Amino acid sequence: MFLFLTAAFAAEPAHYSADSVASASMTFARYAEALGPKSDALEDAMAVHARSVKEADLGANLVKSRADLSDWQAELRGAYVRQGLEASSFSSWIQDASTDVFTQALDQAVAGFDGELTECKARSGIAAITGPMSGPSSCPGQDVSAALAKAMDDNADLNAVVDQLLAETWPTFDLPSGTQATVPLAGDDGTIRIAKVANALMEIQLAALEAELERDLGDLDRELQGPDAAAALAKAEERRRTYEAQVAAEGEKLMGALEAGLPKAGFDVSICVNPPAYGGCEGADKTDDVIAWAKTDKKVQKALR
Repeated sequence: MFLFLTAAFAAEPAHYSADSVASASMTFARYAEALGPKSDALEDAMAVHARSVKEADLGANLVKSRADLSDWQAELRGAYVRQGLEASSFSSWIQDASTDVFTQALDQAVAGFDGELTECKARSGIAAITGPMSGPSSCPGQDVSAALAKAMDDNADLNAVVDQLLAETWPTFDLPSGTQATVPLAGDDGTIRIAKVANALMEIQLAALEAELERDLGDLDRELQGPDAAAALAKAEERRRTYEAQVAAEGEKLMGALEAGLPKAGFDVSICVNPPAYGGCEGADKTDDVIAWAKTDKKVQKALR
């Protein structure tokens, strides 16, 4: 398979660039064109569900004094953790497998070259903009990147593995979904996404509580790996319950401030905890209008201090 390389270039030193080989390889192009959209779709789905589960979790905690959504919250959390870990693990695996396969194929092509062959690496940083290097070239002889790419394309084993990787079944997300009932607030002519409202009006307070929780849980990391892991886990669960109670208190403050002023401002809305990605709630979404009003209403702002 590599005899043509020997005949063509054995007489003089040669060089190649891994990037140039990849650019010239038809097999690499076929693989990237098929895999790229799948990888992008999975990354997008992971991002959407991460944001949506975080919104649902925050929303359920904010309304806890008025509605118990703990069962739904736990079901959603659990499904996301399982499916999110599967998606993340698969994404890492397919990337590592892809790199390994093409690296090994390139190594085989390089090993089949009979002569002096140097890898020419791309210049980066300041070196890339300062012009030609002084002294001898770091890339001696003829560029055989295209020939190495042809050898890879002719590698039956590589093409077989590529076909296997492209045939892999990609993970999907299937989290609990469906239209959810609203939580009463100030009418039923529209809804507001309570987590989005809270993030807009109480960002500093919520960020402080989250940072405190992360710090406390971080302090328990070493204990969770030690002989008293069960006790550490109990501490972690207790700390999370404390955090959720603190968020619920902030949520009650927010709901109280809103319901006092919403009717006078012409808003007859209820609360939606369920994110749109999981079905949302019935009724027109008036979240952005309520946020715009609340940010300029002096009584609301005073109540939230």
